[in-house]
Amino acid sequence: MAQPCCGPVFWLYVAVCVCLVMFAGLMSGLTLGLMSLSLVDLEVIAKAGKPEDRKNAMKILPVVKNQHLLLCTLLIGNSLAMEALPIFLNSLVPAWGAILLSVTLILAFGEIIPQSICSRYGLSVGARTAWIVRVLLLIFFPITYPISKVLDWILGKGHYALLRRAELKTLVDMHGNENEKEAYEAYCNHAHNVGFSVRKDHHYYWPTFRKIKSKDFVCSKAGFKKMPDLNFQLKYQKSDTGTGCSAMIRFTVDETEYWKVKKIIENHNHDLFGLEDRHLLRLSRNVCDVKALVLKSMTEAGIRIIDAYTYLFDEVGGVQNVGFSKRDACNFIQKEKNKE
Repeated sequence: MAQPCCGPVFWLYVAVCVCLVMFAGLMSGLTLGLMSLSLVDLEVIAKAGKPEDRKNAMKILPVVKNQHLLLCTLLIGNSLAMEALPIFLNSLVPAWGAILLSVTLILAFGEIIPQSICSRYGLSVGARTAWIVRVLLLIFFPITYPISKVLDWILGKGHYALLRRAELKTLVDMHGNENEKEAYEAYCNHAHNVGFSVRKDHHYYWPTFRKIKSKDFVCSKAGFKKMPDLNFQLKYQKSDTGTGCSAMIRFTVDETEYWKVKKIIENHNHDLFGLEDRHLLRLSRNVCDVKALVLKSMTEAGIRIIDAYTYLFDEVGGVQNVGFSKRDACNFIQKEKNKE
């Protein structure tokens, strides 16, 4: 039954309809804006982006950490708003008018406009509305949590999509005083977030003076073994880990030593490391000073390297917290002996 025009209840229903359209638009826009930002994207931007982008990425990261939970929350919120709108419109106009108005309002102000805005300004809009999403995650948690767990079980938790060229802008936006070490570390940070290791490759010099003109960093699985292994005994032969991966980045350096990205190839032809295995990447393994001192002290006291490594393993709570492998520990001790 339609309410009489211009009464208090009439304007209350109008306000409710406006709020429902705005809420549906927000849910629709955030679904596109937030779900198009993978965890890898946000981690890279949070570490190497512009100051404003870093701030926005840090606000969004906790919200999108569980992507299936976020997706279920946004879709349920959007569905509730769209289903409730015709009910309130039916109290203001005839049934045919309620259907026509709801379709028009949802299409224009609940889908097209918000998705156009969020597709362009997804990072900033997501950061400003992160508190709203947090509240919705809490409200819908009893419903969305079981659904998200089923999706995690069927589809898996991770979203390890490779960064596209536009999303690698944080590697391009480098400061003018960067050197080779900082450029290498920037690509290593990106590689760790994606799940592969990096090694240095070719470099070229300026013809007039002995300074680097360009430098390539490639995936550790680039190329193949050039010569056959001359060790006939199987246990001494080294496995060929190269897969001919073409992923790489090329930095160019001008006369003022300004480093910038010239070329990026992102396609890998091998499996990438997941979040739970990235501590095994070569670039992630490092014998820090404190643990190096423990290894040296224990081996000098006559304790075997394997026992010293096991001690560290038990102390820090797992191999992922040790920071290096048993082979790394043996290599470190051997290098220390060679120095003597």
